[in-house]
Amino acid sequence: MNNLSPRRTAARGVTLIELMVTIAIIGILFAIGIPSYRNYVIKTNRNAATSCLLEISQTLEKRYAAATKYSGATLKNSCIDDVSDSYSISSTLGTHTYTLKATPTASQTDWACGILTYNEAGNKGLETYNSLKGTNDICWY
Repeated sequence: MNNLSPRRTAARGVTLIELMVTIAIIGILFAIGIPSYRNYVIKTNRNAATSCLLEISQTLEKRYAAATKYSGATLKNSCIDDVSDSYSISSTLGTHTYTLKATPTASQTDWACGILTYNEAGNKGLETYNSLKGTNDICWY
C-alpha cells in the first residue's frame, strides 16, 4: 500500500502548565535562598568586625605594656580597611581605659546586634540592638 500523505508526528514541547510549575519552583527556591544567603553575609561581616576589634585590642595592650597608657595610640590596622565596607571602627582611648566600637554601615543591616563594643577589661557588649535577637552569645561568637 502506497501512502502518499506525509506522516504527521505529534509535536513535542513544553506546555504552559509545565512552564508555570517550573517558574513557581524557582520562585520558592529564591524566596528561601536569598534571605538565608543575606543572613550568612551579615554573620560573616559581623564575625570579621569582632575579630578586628580583638586584633586592635591586642595592639592596644602591646602599647600599654610598653608605654603604660592607651592614649595617643593610633588605630592603624589592616583589619580596619578589610571591614570598612560593612563596619566603621572607632575608639575612645583614655590613659588606662579604652572602648572600641564597630558600627554597622548602611550596607550592613545588622538589626539584631547593632553596634559591637569591646573594652580593656575584655567586656564584649552591644549598643542599639534588638533585645529579642541580639545577645553577646549570638553576636560575639
